[in-house]
Amino acid sequence: MQSVTGKRRLGVAVSTRFMDSPRYNALVSEKFDGVVAENEAKMDHIMSGTDDNPRFGEFGSIVSTAEANGQYVRGHAFIFSTQDPPAAKRAGVLCALAPRHRKAEVRSRSIEGMNGYISAVGGRYAGRVGEWDVVNEPLQNNGTLKPDTWNLCIGPDYMGKAFEAARAADPQAKLYLNEIGAERAGPKRDGLVKLISGLQKMGVPIDGVGLQSHLDLSFLDHVEEFKETLKIFANMGLIIKLTELDVALPENPTAADLQKQTEVYVAVARACIEQRACSDIFVWGASDSESWNSKNSPTLFGFNGINYVEKPAYKKVRRLLR
Repeated sequence: MQSVTGKRRLGVAVSTRFMDSPRYNALVSEKFDGVVAENEAKMDHIMSGTDDNPRFGEFGSIVSTAEANGQYVRGHAFIFSTQDPPAAKRAGVLCALAPRHRKAEVRSRSIEGMNGYISAVGGRYAGRVGEWDVVNEPLQNNGTLKPDTWNLCIGPDYMGKAFEAARAADPQAKLYLNEIGAERAGPKRDGLVKLISGLQKMGVPIDGVGLQSHLDLSFLDHVEEFKETLKIFANMGLIIKLTELDVALPENPTAADLQKQTEVYVAVARACIEQRACSDIFVWGASDSESWNSKNSPTLFGFNGINYVEKPAYKKVRRLLR
């Protein structure tokens, strides 16, 4: 079993779309210990340049700013089929239609392309990015692999090859498989356990599992399930990271709803610190105004149109992690 020592970081997802705001930059640098790029390190962003001139500038700016602020950087994500660039999505269609006598050639070229991309990106930031989500959201809700570009072109072993390429690109970085909706018992969690167990048996260099943890107020009824999930992955020898935590409120929330949001954040943080293998917590968005789900005010900070407003959950989570 992995054992986390020292304080756990409280990190945040950031975007260069907001980094021209001094208030935003101050919030990120003063209130959080680490950063993860919301989109700037994903393949569709980096490859929106050209093959000869990938678009590294935005992620590079995030990394450099974090270094200047003494913050930890996690990378998200090498392989995420939902945000494949258009060329990769077209390739997936062609792979599915390729005649049998060309399958081996298609597979070989796809492996070469995937490995080359991971090598280029991981190698470029080696020693500067502490960990990577090598594969993000590979599972369907029923716990089976998505029939995505990488599965169609390479086969289900694409994941093992991606982890091996990531390890070669930066031997010091920790490598994660990141998934959504696996915090509670059900087909998604079962599928994730089965998938990672299979990778481990094959000797794939996977260090940890990322549980995204996009939650709502109903989580309070499932805290024990969540603790059991942490225990299951800890017993598999994995580092556990909560990678995209937020807690959605209903629209037009009441004071009671805001109190419950605080209780959810505290319950999650407490469950993590009680499990030795559970490491850092990263929240998905610096404030409600920058959140992907802003209408449900899911983050640790509000925004009143002029200033950021710290919610009670922030100090409580911060104290627990320290």
